[in-house]
Amino acid sequence: MADHKDIERYVNEPNLLIDLCREVIKQLDSDNNSLELAQMKVQLREISKTIDRLEKMSIPIPEALRDEKINLKLAIDEINTQQTTINSIKIGKKDVLHRLAEEFKNIFTDIRTRLSQDNTRFPKIKHGMVATSKMTDRNTFREELIRALKKFGGKATVNDIMKEIGQNMKDRLLPGDLEFNKDGRYCWEIAIKNERYTMVYAEGILKDDSPEGIWELTDDYL
Repeated sequence: MADHKDIERYVNEPNLLIDLCREVIKQLDSDNNSLELAQMKVQLREISKTIDRLEKMSIPIPEALRDEKINLKLAIDEINTQQTTINSIKIGKKDVLHRLAEEFKNIFTDIRTRLSQDNTRFPKIKHGMVATSKMTDRNTFREELIRALKKFGGKATVNDIMKEIGQNMKDRLLPGDLEFNKDGRYCWEIAIKNERYTMVYAEGILKDDSPEGIWELTDDYL
C-alpha cells in the first residue's frame, strides 16, 4: 500500500497515475526477448551472406566476422532454450492484464457513480463534447498535434501524442478543456481527436492509412 505522500502526489497530479498505469500495462504486454531474437536472426543471416560471398570470391574471412557469427549463434541458442520459461511468464502476465481490465472496469464504474452524484464538483458533458466553459481554440490544438508528431519523427501512438500534448499544455489548458465528456474523457483530448479527423480526411495533413492507434504526418508536413 502506498504511503500518504504518494497518494497525495497522485491526487494533486492524476495524470501521473494515468501514466504509471499505462507504463505498467506496456511492460506487462511487452515481449523484448522476441524482438531481440528477431534482430539477432536478421544479423546472423546478413553476416552469413557476407561470409558466403567472401568465400566465393576467395577472399580471407576476417576473424572478427567469424567470431560475431559464432557469438550470435550462441546467443540465439540461449534465448531459444529459455523460450519455455518465457512463454510461462507471458501466460502469467496475460492473467495479470485480464485482472487489471476487470479492476479498471470496476474503478471506472465507481468514478461514473461519483460523477453522477456530484455534477457541481465534476462537470459532466451530456452530449458529445459541448463544454460548459471556454475551451482552447482548435488552431492551438492543431499546432500542438503537429508539434508533437514532429517531435516523435512524424509518427507516434495516440497515447504518446496525448501524453506529450498534455504535458506541454498542462499550464495553458482552459476550464472547458478540463471538463469531461459523457464517456469520462477530457474535452481537450476529444477536441484533438476531432481535429485529427479534419486533418486526415479534409486536409490531408495526416495519413489516412496508418495502423490503428498510430497517427502520422504526410510527407508534405514533415
